[in-house]
Amino acid sequence: MPPYVFDSWLLRADPADRERLQKSAIGVLATLHAIELGPEDLALLRPREEGATALRRHVASQRRYYDWVVAADGIRSPLIERGFAWLEANWPQEEARKG
Repeated sequence: MPPYVFDSWLLRADPADRERLQKSAIGVLATLHAIELGPEDLALLRPREEGATALRRHVASQRRYYDWVVAADGIRSPLIERGFAWLEANWPQEEARKG
């Protein structure tokens, strides 16, 4: 539930300011995507969570992030929690071990 979908400075900004924000955000994303990373840099992007596969580590990372957000404000999302439960109940029988 991103805060910018509610009554906020973004919704109250005039169209020219929103357009400037949008173009600036796209410019920042383009600049980030132009950065060349080496193997040692990419290691920093890997989830720190334990897990035998990249998928396990990724889902554990997302779960940890969700738990951190809930701990911060106490607002739970039944949809996200059902999603995590569904993932566990429908986990692939076989996963790639690389990554």
